[in-house]
Parts: sequence; structure tokens; C-alpha cells
Amino acid sequence: MAGSTRTGFTTESDRRRSDPPWLSDSALLQGAYLLAASAHGTTRRPTDQHLFLDHVVDVAGSLYDTGFDEELVAVGLLHDSVERARLGAAGRIRAQEYSWTRCAKETRSVYREALEA
Repeated sequence: MAGSTRTGFTTESDRRRSDPPWLSDSALLQGAYLLAASAHGTTRRPTDQHLFLDHVVDVAGSLYDTGFDEELVAVGLLHDSVERARLGAAGRIRAQEYSWTRCAKETRSVYREALEA
């Protein structure tokens, strides 16, 4: 989106330093952005280490630049949030299976097996 006149981003570093200016146009977009930021946090994509949030802002910015209405731009901001939330919930459930006590017992068990072998 470098050089885009509607998004206001001129360089990659500008994009990372500030929110897109079109957010101030709409309470709906501001709310969608906050939800997306909450869902993605500072998580980075494994492929290029860019923030996941940058991706959804890019998608929303493209929709905005194309002239779509604010509801569709909001969908662009939120399109990955449901999946991210689902994965986060699954991770929290999985993490509950582990505790320091359980890890210590399993580690002790592995050492005992090794010593007995």
C-alpha cells in the first residue's frame, strides 16, 4: 500500500508506527480495529514475521481504497479474528492439561526410565 492516497501509508515503517487514518472516519471501523487488535495482539506470521494485525489492516485498507462501504471494510479487519480466537481457546484448553507438578512428575519418570535402562 505504499504511496496510497486514501490509506495514508507511504512506507512500511509508517504503517507500523500508526493506525490507518481511515479509522477515524467511523466508530464501526474503530471498534472493528480494536477487536482485531485484541484478537491478534503482537502475534507474528511465521512466514515473514510481520504482525498478523498488519495483514488484516492491509486487507481492510484495500477494501477501503476500492471504495467499499464501512461494513465490508470492518469485515476485512475481522476476517481472521474468529479463527484466531478459536485457536487461542483451543490453546488455553490444551495448556490446562499441564502444570509444574505434572511436568516434574513426567520429567522424573523419564529420568527413572533412563537410569533403569
